[in-house]
Amino acid sequence: MQISSVGLFGRYKDPDVGTTLDALRKHLENRDISVYIGDTTADNISGTRIEDSGLPVADTIDLAVVVGGDGTMLHVARSLASYALPMIGINLGYRSVDFNYLIDRDAGDLKLAGFYASGTFRF
Repeated sequence: MQISSVGLFGRYKDPDVGTTLDALRKHLENRDISVYIGDTTADNISGTRIEDSGLPVADTIDLAVVVGGDGTMLHVARSLASYALPMIGINLGYRSVDFNYLIDRDAGDLKLAGFYASGTFRF
Protein backbone atom coordinates (compact mmCIF):
# COMPACT_ATOMS: atom_id res chain seq x y z
CA MET A 1 0.00 0.00 0.00
CA GLN A 2 1.48 3.33 -1.05
CA ILE A 3 0.70 6.22 1.28
CA SER A 4 0.42 9.63 -0.40
CA SER A 5 -1.56 11.52 2.25
CA VAL A 6 -1.78 11.37 6.03
CA GLY A 7 -4.31 12.76 8.48
CA LEU A 8 -2.85 13.98 11.78
CA PHE A 9 -5.22 13.81 14.73
CA GLY A 10 -4.06 15.56 17.90
CA ARG A 11 -5.26 14.99 21.45
CA TYR A 12 -8.75 16.52 21.57
CA LYS A 13 -8.52 20.32 21.42
CA ASP A 14 -5.09 20.26 23.15
CA PRO A 15 -2.84 23.04 21.79
CA ASP A 16 0.19 21.42 23.46
CA VAL A 17 0.40 18.74 20.76
CA GLY A 18 1.43 21.43 18.26
CA THR A 19 5.18 20.82 18.56
CA THR A 20 4.80 17.09 17.93
CA LEU A 21 2.36 17.63 15.05
CA ASP A 22 4.62 20.23 13.43
CA ALA A 23 7.64 17.91 13.59
CA LEU A 24 5.62 15.04 12.18
CA ARG A 25 4.12 17.20 9.43
CA LYS A 26 7.59 18.42 8.34
CA HIS A 27 8.93 14.86 8.40
CA LEU A 28 6.11 13.63 6.15
CA GLU A 29 6.06 16.63 3.80
CA ASN A 30 9.83 16.24 3.27
CA ARG A 31 8.92 12.83 1.84
CA ASP A 32 6.32 14.33 -0.53
CA ILE A 33 3.40 13.11 1.55
CA SER A 34 0.38 15.42 1.80
CA VAL A 35 -0.65 16.16 5.38
CA TYR A 36 -4.12 17.08 6.62
CA ILE A 37 -5.19 18.00 10.13
CA GLY A 38 -8.00 15.99 11.73
CA ASP A 39 -11.06 17.35 13.49
CA THR A 40 -9.88 16.46 17.01
CA THR A 41 -6.93 18.82 16.70
CA ALA A 42 -7.02 22.24 18.40
CA ASP A 43 -8.07 25.09 16.11
CA ASN A 44 -4.91 27.10 16.76
CA ILE A 45 -2.74 24.39 15.15
CA SER A 46 -2.22 25.39 11.55
CA GLY A 47 -2.59 23.24 8.49
CA THR A 48 -5.12 22.18 5.92
CA ARG A 49 -8.03 20.47 7.64
CA ILE A 50 -9.41 17.20 6.29
CA GLU A 51 -12.89 18.72 6.03
CA ASP A 52 -11.49 21.58 3.91
CA SER A 53 -10.37 19.18 1.18
CA GLY A 54 -13.93 18.99 -0.18
CA LEU A 55 -13.61 15.21 -0.46
CA PRO A 56 -14.73 12.33 1.74
CA VAL A 57 -12.21 11.34 4.41
CA ALA A 58 -11.30 8.08 2.64
CA ASP A 59 -10.53 10.03 -0.55
CA THR A 60 -8.43 12.59 1.34
CA ILE A 61 -6.14 10.48 3.54
CA ASP A 62 -4.55 7.03 3.25
CA LEU A 63 -3.36 6.79 6.85
CA ALA A 64 -4.37 8.33 10.19
CA VAL A 65 -1.71 9.22 12.75
CA VAL A 66 -3.15 9.85 16.20
CA VAL A 67 -1.07 11.91 18.65
CA GLY A 68 -2.38 11.66 22.20
CA GLY A 69 -3.41 8.74 24.35
CA ASP A 70 -5.84 5.86 24.41
CA GLY A 71 -8.89 8.13 24.62
CA THR A 72 -7.83 10.05 21.52
CA MET A 73 -7.07 6.79 19.69
CA LEU A 74 -10.49 5.35 20.56
CA HIS A 75 -12.27 8.55 19.54
CA VAL A 76 -10.53 8.70 16.16
CA ALA A 77 -10.92 4.94 15.59
CA ARG A 78 -14.64 5.23 16.19
CA SER A 79 -14.99 8.17 13.80
CA LEU A 80 -12.92 6.51 11.05
CA ALA A 81 -14.21 2.94 11.47
CA SER A 82 -16.50 3.06 8.45
CA TYR A 83 -13.58 4.06 6.20
CA ALA A 84 -11.31 1.12 7.17
CA LEU A 85 -8.24 3.38 7.18
CA PRO A 86 -5.04 2.19 8.86
CA MET A 87 -4.04 4.08 12.02
CA ILE A 88 -0.83 4.67 13.98
CA GLY A 89 -0.86 5.96 17.55
CA ILE A 90 1.87 8.14 19.07
CA ASN A 91 1.68 8.43 22.85
CA LEU A 92 2.44 11.86 24.29
CA GLY A 93 2.90 10.45 27.76
CA TYR A 94 0.12 12.35 29.53
CA ARG A 95 -0.79 9.71 32.05
CA SER A 96 -2.39 9.94 35.42
CA VAL A 97 -2.45 6.15 35.53
CA ASP A 98 -0.14 3.96 33.48
CA PHE A 99 -2.78 2.23 31.33
CA ASN A 100 -1.83 2.96 27.73
CA TYR A 101 -2.95 -0.26 26.13
CA LEU A 102 -3.57 0.92 22.59
CA ILE A 103 -0.63 3.21 21.85
CA ASP A 104 2.88 1.86 22.28
CA ARG A 105 4.91 4.48 20.37
CA ASP A 106 6.07 7.69 22.03
CA ALA A 107 6.60 11.13 20.54
CA GLY A 108 10.35 10.48 20.21
CA ASP A 109 9.59 7.80 17.62
CA LEU A 110 8.17 10.05 14.90
CA LYS A 111 10.28 8.38 12.22
CA LEU A 112 8.02 5.35 12.53
CA ALA A 113 5.20 7.24 10.85
CA GLY A 114 7.53 8.05 7.94
CA PHE A 115 8.37 4.35 7.65
CA TYR A 116 4.70 3.40 7.48
CA ALA A 117 3.96 6.18 5.04
CA SER A 118 6.82 5.06 2.78
CA GLY A 119 4.85 1.98 1.77
CA THR A 120 7.66 -0.44 2.66
CA PHE A 121 5.41 -2.61 4.82
CA ARG A 122 2.14 -4.53 4.67
CA PHE A 123 -1.03 -4.28 6.71
